[in-house]
Amino acid sequence: MNSKKFTIRFLYIIIFPYIALYILYFVVNPEQIFKSSITEKKFFYTKEFSRKQFEMLKTNESILIFGTSQSHMLSTEMLNQKVLNFHNLYSEPGDIINFLYQLNQKQIHNIKEIIYLIDLRAGATREDSNLINYSAAKIIYPLSLNSIKRLFLDIRFNTLSKYENFLNKDGSIKWLNSTKHIQNINEYTKNTQLKFNDRLIQRVLDINQFCIKNNINIRYITSVTNEKFFKKINLDEVEQFSSSLLKGGIVHLGLFYYIDGISNLKNKNGHYIAFMEKEHLNQYYVEKWVHNYILKENEYTIKNLDDLKHYIQRMHKLQQKLREQ
Repeated sequence: MNSKKFTIRFLYIIIFPYIALYILYFVVNPEQIFKSSITEKKFFYTKEFSRKQFEMLKTNESILIFGTSQSHMLSTEMLNQKVLNFHNLYSEPGDIINFLYQLNQKQIHNIKEIIYLIDLRAGATREDSNLINYSAAKIIYPLSLNSIKRLFLDIRFNTLSKYENFLNKDGSIKWLNSTKHIQNINEYTKNTQLKFNDRLIQRVLDINQFCIKNNINIRYITSVTNEKFFKKINLDEVEQFSSSLLKGGIVHLGLFYYIDGISNLKNKNGHYIAFMEKEHLNQYYVEKWVHNYILKENEYTIKNLDDLKHYIQRMHKLQQKLREQ
């Protein structure tokens, strides 16, 4: 009898509330795992969202964007072309290769171009062992504390309409205030080392070989940094990593660590108006970066070792000038 009472109490206290919470999670769909949602705007997703993007590529020609939060604003609206933005894979080359290798010929044919942002500041050397099998549907998604938090934030944001950004259906992020900017950027005192290893280099070259084999144009780019960060960058590391990629067969690098008129742009009050945070451009200047630099050849476009040598020489002179100011 006591055992039966305990079981009933356990069901009331633990199981039934969990089931009710999961039903709410299912219908709200805060992380865009399921097909539909009762709320309009979405603000969160995980790697699992790439399953939906995998399916989208079966029917739509698209530019694929791989990268981090540095590239999460690159959207269909911004590029005026159909985009699938995979910043949910967070620039991890193992996840990217895993995605590409599972595509069928129709999906490969639907890739118009790839833009791959490699951010050596953001854990590019990490190796993700939790790879997705895109041909096998995942049915069970246990609730985590983070998932529950996102559930109630989704309801709150949609109910009160108080949010700074939301997710587009292509996976990109849209900011409501496109010109939001930081007032001041303090000098960097911590290590600004760019981290890479042989595994990362080989993985990137594997991606490049996939693109060559399938006749896909791919642009490799870096993020744009502010002038105070740029002063601390070890350009020897930039040269070492970039030369390894060029020697491995890559023919298009956009080294955008410093862009004159963006990295150093300040208004009359001394505010860095291109950066919404010290590490991230705002949406207005991301759009300028895309159309004036990423999609066009310019002085930051590196195609061979001679281009790289001249670029590094220019950047060394610029660094010295900035450090003397």
